Amino acid sequence: MGTELAFSRAAIEEALAVALASRAMIDELGGVDEGEALIRLVHARALEANGRDEEAMVAARSAAGWLADRQSRITPETARESFMRRVPDNVALAALAVALEDA
Repeated sequence: MGTELAFSRAAIEEALAVALASRAMIDELGGVDEGEALIRLVHARALEANGRDEEAMVAARSAAGWLADRQSRITPETARESFMRRVPDNVALAALAVALEDA
């Protein structure tokens, strides 16, 4: 049981390292064409999994703001709604931001 826990802890810490590097890449490049919502989602989740709740909340708020900005630039209205309701990473990102706010 102790070994399994150690592996789990190591995986969580490794996930955070990868998430932090990916998030830094977004900042350095000014964004990416594909997968940015997923990177932002994993970043916030990895912070939360590592007990860095305050940072996770800040990351989720930032990601929600980014998502709202992206959504606001989409036309027509039906496509805007689809962007938030039918793209799984966007749905999960918005839900995480709400969950962390309510925590």
